[in-house]
Amino acid sequence: TDFDVAHGLALQADGALLVAGSYQPQVMTPFLARLRGDGTRDRRFGRKGVVTPAGSGAWHDVTVQPDGRIVTAGELQADLAVARYLSNGRADRSFGVGGVASVEVDPTGFLLGRAGAVAIRADGGMVAAGAAWTTNQSEMAAVALTPAGVPDSRFGQGGVVRYQDPVGWMSGLEDVALRPDGSALAVGYLGYNWALARYTPCV
Repeated sequence: TDFDVAHGLALQADGALLVAGSYQPQVMTPFLARLRGDGTRDRRFGRKGVVTPAGSGAWHDVTVQPDGRIVTAGELQADLAVARYLSNGRADRSFGVGGVASVEVDPTGFLLGRAGAVAIRADGGMVAAGAAWTTNQSEMAAVALTPAGVPDSRFGQGGVVRYQDPVGWMSGLEDVALRPDGSALAVGYLGYNWALARYTPCV
């Protein structure tokens, strides 16, 4: 279809490639695909090699947990979203609601949510970094989830931390990494400059 975009790439233990992104048949829709090591589509995964959740949006990152489960992050139905799949592409229904954790980063509903990246904590929880945004405004946003896909109340306000530049520049986060002490480092932009944010661990 038109406007196919791949945003994220991860490698499974068996050498298969996981690709996450979006395509646009009528509205922008997330997809997760698996390719064999030689680049051919693995049709045993999902439906003919592709998994698409219900609803509009996009996946911007994909990673694999130590136990082989697959985690994607991005936006779904205007909320920041993280989904977890079994290694065969089926939704992990022990996570979030039906395999998807959707987080409303702005309780007023004015700002939309988007995750640019996700990292897995040692306890199986997750930190997703991205933005709370509208067309003319965006803020850095970070979300912590428990291993069950529930916002971690120990992190920020209800599991969400937002940063609005006091000067009014648009800002957002594009990638996240975890330190051995459990803190998170996220990188992105603030106005015309790149920016680095650090978040203390959930304790």
